[in-house]
Amino acid sequence: MIIEDSVGKFFNHKKGDIKDDEILTIASEGKIRDNYKFPNKDGSPKKEKLFLVKKSDGSEANVKFNPTTTDNLKKCYGKDTIKWVGKKVIVKSQWMPISGESKKVVYFLHQNTEFDNETGKWIIRDLEKIQQENNITVETNEQPPITDEQIKENLEDFDNIQ
Repeated sequence: MIIEDSVGKFFNHKKGDIKDDEILTIASEGKIRDNYKFPNKDGSPKKEKLFLVKKSDGSEANVKFNPTTTDNLKKCYGKDTIKWVGKKVIVKSQWMPISGESKKVVYFLHQNTEFDNETGKWIIRDLEKIQQENNITVETNEQPPITDEQIKENLEDFDNIQ
């Protein structure tokens, strides 16, 4: 048996501990914990990202950050979660299809984030400004688009090989 360290109390959205549009402050750099209750398809435990957050009344408890939440916060504050401490997040929830059922998913997002019903995605308004304020440089692996001229050159090179 594996006994993990206790991480303390959790805020529960279903029970009303936290509500949509409530502003919370991230109070820890987070902790990764194995979740054996809902394992991956291969039987290995899922990794949960737990963060201590603080409400405006001073009460603190843990919440789980899902991949959408962590992607959102990485874009705004960078990959190093120690830099997230003290940052404000807004609680949002959305009904989503999960394993054939509609379930309410709770997110902890940058305050400039809103749901775009057309695309079905969370959009961060003024992202570039937020990144500049937090000294975030955007790394990208994207290649610039290939021009028609480059395509023609590559085709000519290919024709010369045959």
